[in-house]
Amino acid sequence: EPEAAPAACIALGRRLIEVANSLTPASLVVASTAVAKLTVADSHVVGGLEMALHRQLHQLHLSSLPAVLDTLRHLYAACPDSDALLSSQDRLTLISNLTGRLSRQLRQL
Repeated sequence: EPEAAPAACIALGRRLIEVANSLTPASLVVASTAVAKLTVADSHVVGGLEMALHRQLHQLHLSSLPAVLDTLRHLYAACPDSDALLSSQDRLTLISNLTGRLSRQLRQL
């Protein structure tokens, strides 16, 4: 059933955002990456994952930041016309903070 797989992926993504606050930062990154690889094209899921990553931004381990950026790229590609829960300014802030942390660490190397 081709309809069942996308519906199941969306259901999985929605369940993830329900429990996102109880996940450790590392678990959130792994779960977000898995949902992104499933190419879930649901704006509610994309927005929920953005909010969860935004809340735990400063707790994310530095080595996970490239994976988080790649996850966001996959999510945005799967749902390009999303009216996600974060405003475009908040989305820009999230991306800027992620890339800023990464670039600061690279400068120290």
